[in-house]
Amino acid sequence: MQAELKTSSKIKDKQALEPNGAHWRIGLVGQNTFQNRLLKSVLNEGMKQNSDFEILEQWSCSDEACTFDLILWDGYSMDANTIWFKLNLGGAPNPMDQPIALYNIDPRIGVAFERQAIGKRIHGVFYTDEKPEYFLRGIKKILNGELWYSRKTTSEILMDAGAYRASLLSAEAMLTRREKEILIAIASGASNNEIASEYFISLNTVKSHISKIYRKISVKNRLEATLWAARYM
Repeated sequence: MQAELKTSSKIKDKQALEPNGAHWRIGLVGQNTFQNRLLKSVLNEGMKQNSDFEILEQWSCSDEACTFDLILWDGYSMDANTIWFKLNLGGAPNPMDQPIALYNIDPRIGVAFERQAIGKRIHGVFYTDEKPEYFLRGIKKILNGELWYSRKTTSEILMDAGAYRASLLSAEAMLTRREKEILIAIASGASNNEIASEYFISLNTVKSHISKIYRKISVKNRLEATLWAARYM
């Protein structure tokens, strides 16, 4: 199951230059084994000769090495920590304008790994038990600017996003009319004294309202409150 991703400038440029069908350059990072040579052959045939596949036993994103339209990185028999270490990502997201997808991943590694991969800007994950036609379909989707992840992961992320949005709407709904007025005043840059004067209330009452607002919308200061108001009100 794939999730939509904004098309990269690299893909847009390629489509503009080759309107009759882009020619993709794809790197398979892994050992030059029979399995990877067979995979290269299957993908070449499936892409209808519109792609050049290169098997790379080692790869890092130098200026020249980052000219691939997609890097398929072989994670066979590796756990999550080893994969991130080999990709030199550690705890950080993928900093490169280089689409990367992982393949030969142990299906027992689970949804948590896919969520990590999304956080590290990996474009897709393919497992060792993947059917060739599914693998090929996923690669085409990634080359067309989408993500490729399991249905379960995509569903969980959408549900989490919905729950988060609902919690924000709930927080906004819990604010009283006066608290909303004061939050808008804070967002406009008004000081506590100015708010007190505008609404004919004491400075202590203003401070009490602000404390309640911060607690309800889970922010710590005026800047965070301003950003929250700009986004959700």
